[in-house]
Amino acid sequence: MIKVIFFDFDGVLTTDSAGRVTIFNNFVEQTGLAKEKISECYLKFNDELKSGSIDHKDMWQDFCDCLGNDINIDVLQYVNRHVPLNIKMVELAHQLHDREFVTGIITSNSRDRMADIVDEFGFNNIFDYIITSAVVGEMKDGAKIFEKALEKTNMQAEECVFVDNSEKNLVVPKEMGFQTYFFDHEKNDVDIFIQYLKTLGIKI
Repeated sequence: MIKVIFFDFDGVLTTDSAGRVTIFNNFVEQTGLAKEKISECYLKFNDELKSGSIDHKDMWQDFCDCLGNDINIDVLQYVNRHVPLNIKMVELAHQLHDREFVTGIITSNSRDRMADIVDEFGFNNIFDYIITSAVVGEMKDGAKIFEKALEKTNMQAEECVFVDNSEKNLVVPKEMGFQTYFFDHEKNDVDIFIQYLKTLGIKI
């Protein structure tokens, strides 16, 4: 019996394919710098940010040096908080939560970005658990983040669904016993996902 529905964040709860797409677009909007340069410089630190070995304050000066532009770190408030929510998927999560299913997010993301997003959109009122790679210390290509999700919820893998827009991120949880669903962010067909949930006995 399914008791928990875990959502990926970027590409499932947002309409951009990945967090870096949103981040780069927001930096361009706020700084006017070329997206190619922002991408080149930010990606030097992206894995460390998402694994939690550093935070933005730790890489900021090196990032600015790479850009050749001294940007005030306060710009992160905009960069982190302005995300294109997938409203229909967020509403589905809210509906599931109201029907007393356990809801959660499992995401490869930096600590401060997810904290800002949770605060901006009041996600603690929709999601019971938010499992972030930077807090756990491992991204979704390993088992640790999914083990932490099971530990937090006190559930078995077979009682959980995990939906992600990257098939490679579904390999580990599927091996662990999660029900997994590949969500095509380009089609963004939330209704098909709802039909899938109904096949698992989830009444929506």
